[in-house]
Amino acid sequence: LSSATAYAWDSSQEVLRLKKEVPDIGTFGGSGSVIWLRGNESRLLNDGSMENFRSLVLMIGERVPEDWKELSFAVPEGGSLTIEDASWYSTMNGMKEGSLPQQEIKLDGGALVKKITVPETAVGRVVVIALREVRAKRLGLDTTVNMADSLPIWEQNVSVELPVGTELYWAGRDMKAPEKQKQGSTEKYSWQVMNQTPWNGGSFVINERPLVSFSTKKGGAEAIKLGDALAASLSGVSMPSAAKAKGKSGPAALIEYTCSPARTLTGVPARLVRSPLELPPEGPWTPWEQTLLLHNWLPKLGWHSQLLWDAKLALDEDSPASLSILRAPVLQLSGGGSKPS
Repeated sequence: LSSATAYAWDSSQEVLRLKKEVPDIGTFGGSGSVIWLRGNESRLLNDGSMENFRSLVLMIGERVPEDWKELSFAVPEGGSLTIEDASWYSTMNGMKEGSLPQQEIKLDGGALVKKITVPETAVGRVVVIALREVRAKRLGLDTTVNMADSLPIWEQNVSVELPVGTELYWAGRDMKAPEKQKQGSTEKYSWQVMNQTPWNGGSFVINERPLVSFSTKKGGAEAIKLGDALAASLSGVSMPSAAKAKGKSGPAALIEYTCSPARTLTGVPARLVRSPLELPPEGPWTPWEQTLLLHNWLPKLGWHSQLLWDAKLALDEDSPASLSILRAPVLQLSGGGSKPS
């Protein structure tokens, strides 16, 4: 597939279409805002890299929901992330009325994050965000899409385009099998979910979120290997001197130091793991980085650390080999806590 074959997207046209199709906001059980449309379209390009186009059409009610006021997107290492639209539109005529503030932040170490802010001036209007991401070839086709969120979603579309003959492995929760359609030399897999109720999480339903995960590689064990490789990539990162000093008091002090609020990077995806060259030696680090660093540092205090992975779906030999299917790294610790080595 050629990268020149871009997804056709017209924000004004989509706003007008959805205005006619989406029921009145009052029919969604008292939700102040409603996601009219969320799209996630992936394609495998000729050079082996993956292009992912994501779209969001969000009807803002009387106020901007707290968890939608600031949206962060990490720029993939070796790839790109382009914000094609970040605006608010009139619900009457579909015309653009304003632009959402954007910010590109360079984290300590060099990694880039793009942030979009949804201001109160967008109240009563439709916010549209469209992103195009290209991931490096070595990352392959690896995507997990949550099919429910804190707001109701009227229409949600997920699709994957692959060269004919390329196998797609997928798994989902509360998802039907995708529709398949051949288009010349490509094959397209499509899922659509309509009128999805909100998902508010909570520890007792943490594994019940509707989702779909897919990859061109197969096997839950292979997904775990991807996570383990991520941990191994940080194995050469030295323990900072302050951490070593804390570590003399035992592993609990090292854990407390590494995971303290001052050394926790917020406002970016929790699963972001930067390369050793991009990792600031004294922090702050993302939750994933903190766990993987501790996995490499705790054995220097004489503790055995076993790396486990909490997955979004039960993994078996038929699961997609997706790094994105892993929810978070978990450490199982044992040992006597001898002096640092």
